[in-house]
Amino acid sequence: MAAEVLRSSASQPELNETWHSSTSQFKTSLPDFLAGWPTWQYVVTILLGAVVYDQVMYLESKGPIAGPAFKIPIMGPFLQAIHPKFDEYLAQWASGPLSCVSVFHKFVVLASDRDIAHKVFKSPKYVEPCLVPVAKDIIGHKAWVFLQGKDHAEYRRGLAPLFTNKAMSTYLPIQEKVLADYFDKFIADSAGNGGRTMEFMTLFREINCALSCRTFFGDYISQDAVKKIADDFYLATAALELVNIPFSMYIPFSKVWRGKRVADAVHVEFAKCAAACKANMVTGAEPKCVVDHWVLHMMESERYRDRLAAGETNVEKPPNVIREFTNEEIGETLFTFLFASNFPFA
Repeated sequence: MAAEVLRSSASQPELNETWHSSTSQFKTSLPDFLAGWPTWQYVVTILLGAVVYDQVMYLESKGPIAGPAFKIPIMGPFLQAIHPKFDEYLAQWASGPLSCVSVFHKFVVLASDRDIAHKVFKSPKYVEPCLVPVAKDIIGHKAWVFLQGKDHAEYRRGLAPLFTNKAMSTYLPIQEKVLADYFDKFIADSAGNGGRTMEFMTLFREINCALSCRTFFGDYISQDAVKKIADDFYLATAALELVNIPFSMYIPFSKVWRGKRVADAVHVEFAKCAAACKANMVTGAEPKCVVDHWVLHMMESERYRDRLAAGETNVEKPPNVIREFTNEEIGETLFTFLFASNFPFA
């Protein structure tokens, strides 16, 4: 036995030499082998590797749920998404309670079952609702509609009282004024055109946008700003396609690039209006629009907290105690309202 062990130990250096020799030969031969490849062979190999990797990742993500058995290399059903057909969407919807589609690097799961949709909304740690992939870039990553848990609840607590019957009744005068002003304008334009037919969609888009902006911000927003938003806002909604080319937000004059610039400009304008509202409401003005009521609730809540901090007792608690929202948060929130109220016209 001892002799066998000694012979084994003695042969070990020979094995190591053989291993190192074969390894060094492989290391030497591999670069020599690759060096003989033409450029096109490198390109084809890299492309094939990317296609295989993309396909494997799709199949791993898909698992047992409904969806295409294989993905169109790299881009997936990108062309179908650019020119969508209702029958194809309906077929996808009917394919199962959970189905999937992968476009470029995005893997999207569609839930057509009510109970599964409820589970999605109740599982923010694992999944989140998605309007379209670029929605957060256009609407805002911190917009209240994309928040979860306590952060989302804070917004809901602040917004719900803005739509009571009492609050909405204060919006009627300014809405009636918008309608009266635009109806007078329509009559004048029609008379100036000799009573002949006129294009109306742009005018309808403008009056709808004006109703929204004035309901939200009253006279804090100028008519020029309203007209600018009405003319440009469709660019923001046009950017919200189901599928966009990756990094298109950084490509000048692309749909997403234009839409992002318009959305950012509206955010800035709305934040300015929020600042003007806060300055006005401090003077004791009566609320006339959505932002007035929201800021008034903030002021009442702040006074309540200050009195408690000062040690007062028996302080009457306001019906809606909320935190202080920044001008930017107010602007982003009312942008989501503008989007919801004007999307059909965009």
